[in-house]
Amino acid sequence: MIQDKSQKMNVMIGERLRLARKASSLTQKDLAEKLGFKSRQILDNIESGMRKVGADELMVIMNVLGRTLDYFTDPFMVLGDKVFAWRVDRTSCSVGEYESKARNLVGAFRHFCEMLGDPPSPLTTTLNITTKSSYEDVQAAGQRLVKDLHFGEIPALKLAKQAEQTLGVHILYVDAPQGISGAACHLDDMRFILINRNEPLGRRNYDLAHELFHVLTWNQIPPDKIELGFMQKKAPRAEQLADIFASALLLPEDSLIKFWNSNSFTDLHEKINVTASHFLVTSIALKYRLKNLNILTDIDVMNIDDSRLKWGDDGEKPLLYSKAFVKKLHTILDKGLVSVRKVAVLLDCTIDDLQEIVMSYGLKNPFDLQETNDARK
Repeated sequence: MIQDKSQKMNVMIGERLRLARKASSLTQKDLAEKLGFKSRQILDNIESGMRKVGADELMVIMNVLGRTLDYFTDPFMVLGDKVFAWRVDRTSCSVGEYESKARNLVGAFRHFCEMLGDPPSPLTTTLNITTKSSYEDVQAAGQRLVKDLHFGEIPALKLAKQAEQTLGVHILYVDAPQGISGAACHLDDMRFILINRNEPLGRRNYDLAHELFHVLTWNQIPPDKIELGFMQKKAPRAEQLADIFASALLLPEDSLIKFWNSNSFTDLHEKINVTASHFLVTSIALKYRLKNLNILTDIDVMNIDDSRLKWGDDGEKPLLYSKAFVKKLHTILDKGLVSVRKVAVLLDCTIDDLQEIVMSYGLKNPFDLQETNDARK
C-alpha cells in the first residue's frame, strides 16, 4: 500500500512537471540542463513516474519553473488552462474567481473517488460528431440518444440520471454567481457538468443538454472557454451544434408534434408556454425548435413577443452538488480520511454549511464533535 501511494505520488509529480515544463515552452533537453541533470533521460524518467524526485531536486525544480510545492504535491489541485467551458449570460460576467472554486470542487470529487478505491471507468461515451457534421447529423444524434437510452416522452425527466449512470458524466448543482448558468469540465479521467441551481428549471435542463454535447465532443470540437447563451444568432459553430443537439434531445420530433397538435390553445404565446412547460424547457428554446422543424413559419416567429414567453417554472431548486458526490464526502469524513477543516476550505463553506449539505441528503452527521469544535477555532 505504501509503495502504491509512493508510486502514485511519483506519477502525479511527473505529470505536473511535464505540464509546467510545457507551459514554460521548454524541451526536456532545455530543462534537464537548467536542473543540472546529466542527461535528458533522467527528466524523462521523472515525467513518466519511473523515477522519484528527491526533496532537494524538487526545490530546484520549483525555483526554475516558478511553481509552488502545492502545485506538485496537492492531489486536490486541478491543473490545465483548457478544462472548463463556461456558459454565461453577458460578456461582462467574470468567471475567473469562481473557476478557482469550481476547480477545488471537481478536484475534491476526483480525489475522493481515488481515496475510496472508486476509479473512473476507462470506458467513456463520445458522439461521432465533428465541426464538419451537418445540422441534420447533430439533430439525429440527439434523437438517437433519446431512443437508445430510453428517455421517454419527456427526456428532461431522465437526463441527469442517465448522464451520470450511463454516460459517466458527473452532474453537480452549484451556487454560481449570477450570470454564470453552467459549465462543462473535461479532465483526463473524469467529465463534469456544473449547473447553476438558482436558474429556472427550463434553463437548467437546457444548459444540461447543451453542456452534455460539449463533454461528449470535447476532443473533436473543443469549446471556447467562455460561451454566451442563450442561442446566439452569430455563435461559433460549436455552440450552434450544441444548441441543435440540446433541442433535439429535449424536444424529440415525434413527441413534440404529437403534443403540439393535441394542444387546442388559439393564442400562439400560450400554446408555446404550455408546451414548453410540458417538456420542462424554456419557451425560447421551444420557439427555435418549432422553427427548425418548420412548425412555425418566419411570419409566426416575427409575430412572437419574446417578453410573453416563459423561462420555465422555478419550482424547487436541486440540492447542492449531487447525491453521488455528497455520499463520497460523507464517507470521507466518517472515516476521517480528510479533515473537516480541509473539506470546508475545498468547498469554500463553513463547518455548519458542511453539516447542512450532508444532512440535506438524509445522511447522518459524520463529524466528531471535538474535531468539529477544533475546526471552528
